[in-house]
Amino acid sequence: MKQQNSPWPPVVGDEVRIKENGFQGAVVKTKGVHEARFRLSVSSKTPDGGSLPRTEARAARIASRWYGLDELEPLS
Repeated sequence: MKQQNSPWPPVVGDEVRIKENGFQGAVVKTKGVHEARFRLSVSSKTPDGGSLPRTEARAARIASRWYGLDELEPLS
């Protein structure tokens, strides 16, 4: 994983937050230059390693998709 103070925009391996729902995910792929897009992998596990409730786990799977830079924010 990259350090939290990594430069913006994020690169593969950086952890970011999705503005819309607050989920955190890791950037697994990027594409584009002027209209950059970022593919996220959002974990369906809790920070202590347990499983999320079914509805939240489903939301995490759905959140693992392509995002524009304006939809993401760095972790602070």
